[in-house]
Amino acid sequence: MAEGTNGERIVWYNTGYADDGYVNTYVSFDGSGEPPTTGTVPGSVLATGFCQGANYAIVEDVDSVTWDGPTRSWLYRIEQAAKPQIVSEWTSASGFRPLSRTAACDDIGRLHVLHGSTGTRAAPPTDGPTLAVLDTRMPSEPVNTLLASPYTWRTPSGAIALRDGQLLWVTSDGDVVQAAPKSMGVVRLWGLPSAVESGTVSLSPDGATVTAVIRSTSNDFHYEQFDAATGTPVAEPVPLPWLSEIVDTVTESGQSTYRLTDVESLR
Repeated sequence: MAEGTNGERIVWYNTGYADDGYVNTYVSFDGSGEPPTTGTVPGSVLATGFCQGANYAIVEDVDSVTWDGPTRSWLYRIEQAAKPQIVSEWTSASGFRPLSRTAACDDIGRLHVLHGSTGTRAAPPTDGPTLAVLDTRMPSEPVNTLLASPYTWRTPSGAIALRDGQLLWVTSDGDVVQAAPKSMGVVRLWGLPSAVESGTVSLSPDGATVTAVIRSTSNDFHYEQFDAATGTPVAEPVPLPWLSEIVDTVTESGQSTYRLTDVESLR
């Protein structure tokens, strides 16, 4: 899912193979309260974000994926009640793809997305993450900057945004970090409490606040928000007592357990 700064939202579904090949389906809300629109794009959506009123999706051509050959990708523009349009097309080395499910937009219409190679995902990693910048205003290829980073590449969905022109994201280890393209590095700003429930971290679209669900040692849950730049709490914690009765309990099928997987900012 991606969220815009004016209440727009889009939810993507990995539909899989259909009559016309591999497709992803979306449901788009414009924030006005009107019924949503739906549609499909061919391929697999790897990252998505809003930019200047439209949603953009980085889509991988599934049929072009091989072990060692180049992979084709597209940048799609999705506007309310309009057919999706291809803005750009390019090829990348095998395994080079977005690390973050969310893309952040700057003031002049460029998407900023974290990418990684097979070396980035290796254990131990041989490459840092790559900051890829895509211009939504014209056909173009990504401008890539390799960043040196000692932090994990894993990033929860929705935990990336631009603030004052700088790209911020939260790692799965709870480090709030910032890209420093001029030095080709990554700077740690602060760290979330260790009691953050795995995966339940997000950045507001404007990069102002970090939202997280905190789980105490006594199994109590709280919704908390912090200033993204400093880590200072910006509101009183909100108790979520009903979660204690759900999380980690066995599902109706008996084949799994309930878990928290995402969280959204309340503004």
